[in-house]
Amino acid sequence: MEVVPYTIREHSGYIIHDTPPERGLPIRRLQSEGGEVLSTNELLQIALGNVDGMEEGVREYGSQFLTTLHSVNDIVESLHTDHLQATRLLAILALGKRLYAAEQGSMAHIRGIEDIYHHYRSMSQLAKEQLRVALINSRYQLVHEDTLAIGSVEYMHISPRDVFQAAVERRVTAIVLVHNHPSGDATPSQSDKEFTQEIMAAGKLLGIALLDHVIIGREGYGSCLGSEEH
Repeated sequence: MEVVPYTIREHSGYIIHDTPPERGLPIRRLQSEGGEVLSTNELLQIALGNVDGMEEGVREYGSQFLTTLHSVNDIVESLHTDHLQATRLLAILALGKRLYAAEQGSMAHIRGIEDIYHHYRSMSQLAKEQLRVALINSRYQLVHEDTLAIGSVEYMHISPRDVFQAAVERRVTAIVLVHNHPSGDATPSQSDKEFTQEIMAAGKLLGIALLDHVIIGREGYGSCLGSEEH
């Protein structure tokens, strides 16, 4: 089946080897091999020290969850850090966002559903359902993304205002919704489709296009706006 690329229209109105204990420490590996070889949890351990429960939290919700933490209190409550550790992490996250925004050439280009799946396929490994929104500019670049809901997503509790708030603030022309089915089945449910139509209607009033609502399954993806399923 041919995959139709997205169009933004102007609005009218993974062998494990034994490793010597010292060499296996994250800080030693960072010094000798660089940060690319370390997991998110290992980098957090180096930056913040040991925090009980943090590794389990990041594993359960995914590292993308960190981008939803916007204050010291958010971090303390979600990751069970102390205030000093939370302040350090908030500084790290702010620096990362600033560097990412400055490096325009690194922005993912979103021209179709396969680009969305490539960018978000790691969501297939999450134990809990998440709903995310990707903000797309007129050059089809992914300029920002937010996690709107974590856990058992009940769309009746997610208003169009929640979905479009960041898009309005950043003046983007389009969004894509993405969520995972922990069951592994990427087939959109009837409630998925109804929610998609509600958001699409709200987007038309705001002049912000909903390009797609993509379901990420264990081995493929599905679209709430068409028959594409892979």
